[in-house]
Amino acid sequence: MEIGKYLKAIGENLIKIAEEIEGKIPSGKNVKSSDAVNTPVSAMMVENKENKASDEEAPSKVPSKADVRKLLSKKSAQGFKEDVAKLLKKFGEGNLSSVPEEKYTALMAAAEEIGKDGKEDGKEESDA
Repeated sequence: MEIGKYLKAIGENLIKIAEEIEGKIPSGKNVKSSDAVNTPVSAMMVENKENKASDEEAPSKVPSKADVRKLLSKKSAQGFKEDVAKLLKKFGEGNLSSVPEEKYTALMAAAEEIGKDGKEDGKEESDA
């Protein structure tokens, strides 16, 4: 297909989508999802919802060692070195290299919580 014809088809489909959104034409039924060029927007939305559902079923990605190191470094720089050290001992032997990869997700979740309990810069607020 020539590029000009392809661009024209895209433009025509955009007009159809705009008209359907405005309610000028009825939404399509029994449309083949593989025929995306001529598929009304409502059919595309149904297909998108189906794809989203299958994406949500996929297992979550395990963070890389670099991701974990970056977060722990950030928390240390914010003044939470002791909290980071405690986490590393809890999940390994006190250093990131000793933490098994399958624990990275839990370690990241725990690290995200550091500093959210009202403490600033790793120091508890005093009542004095």
